[in-house]
Amino acid sequence: MVGLELKREIVGGELSNPRQALLPIGAAFGGMVVPAVIYLLFNPAGEVHSGWGIPMATDIAFALGVLYLLGDKIPLALKVFLTALAIVDDLGAVLVIAFFYTSDISITYLLIGLGVLLIMYLGNKLGVRSIMFYAILGIGGLWTTFLLSGVHATIAAVLAAFTIPADVKLKEDPFISYIQKYLERFRKIDPTDDKPTLTNEQLHVLEKNSGSYQCCHTAVAAT
Repeated sequence: MVGLELKREIVGGELSNPRQALLPIGAAFGGMVVPAVIYLLFNPAGEVHSGWGIPMATDIAFALGVLYLLGDKIPLALKVFLTALAIVDDLGAVLVIAFFYTSDISITYLLIGLGVLLIMYLGNKLGVRSIMFYAILGIGGLWTTFLLSGVHATIAAVLAAFTIPADVKLKEDPFISYIQKYLERFRKIDPTDDKPTLTNEQLHVLEKNSGSYQCCHTAVAAT
């Protein structure tokens, strides 16, 4: 879910504009480095010294939960900023886990996992939108092979999220034109003032238009 949220922010959210992204990225970087430095100051040596990565991650579920509990009392801009900050912070923590808390690495399993990732990416480009396709390859293929390779599987989840489609099936302008055409056709049909139901012709127009609505609705849900 964090990976999907991160992709959403990069594609069309707070992180899509480099200038707007600088502030939450800088804040997230500071939010990772400062807790790690404080931890190392209190644990300069010994067995617990290697636990410096633990305080780095922001609890994104807790942070977003507090924001939504406060509701309209929190400005939308602040919600977007804190969401982007928490996501970047979590991604940084995932990378720390992958690079600093990984034991022996199996190149074979890692290459298999990258091959599965490539298949998921090609599926995205070819327009595959089946949930089962990404679920089976993402969990049974990518996540499992990364786990067996020795690389922390959390990074596989983030990579899998980036292959899931985030573009709409139908662009805005063609959809508006399509809806306007059927709306105008619906207006020209003589209404049934003396009947509580629509005419067969009106129902036919609505049925034809419902396919376009479902297409757009599905595309928005995927985004």
